[in-house]
Amino acid sequence: MTPDAALRAVSRIRASEVLGRAGPRSEAMLLRSALEGALSDWLCGNAKGAQAANFSVQLQVLHVRFPDSELAGRVAWTWDALSRATHFNGYVLPPGRKQLDEWEACVREFVAAVCGSPGHARV
Repeated sequence: MTPDAALRAVSRIRASEVLGRAGPRSEAMLLRSALEGALSDWLCGNAKGAQAANFSVQLQVLHVRFPDSELAGRVAWTWDALSRATHFNGYVLPPGRKQLDEWEACVREFVAAVCGSPGHARV
């Protein structure tokens, strides 16, 4: 699934609310997929050697692309938060709307920055 497709799916889930209680975790999973897809696409063209590294190392490569920006740090933090949110624990509540909105904003900014597509604005 491309980052664009994942972000469109997030918008559809949010609009329909058909998934009920599973919606927030589904949104988190799709946001994580969009983030990982955008990073993978960027690495293909800019840092091919980093593709063999684990994802934590790949996130560190972003500091090369965005040295004067806080975006790389926010992306790493967001990926970690999304990873925790997508692992189901019966004693942990699903992410709230405010968290999902913040994560989505970061993912959309990152996808737009590395893919260069203006079509990533929130729908």
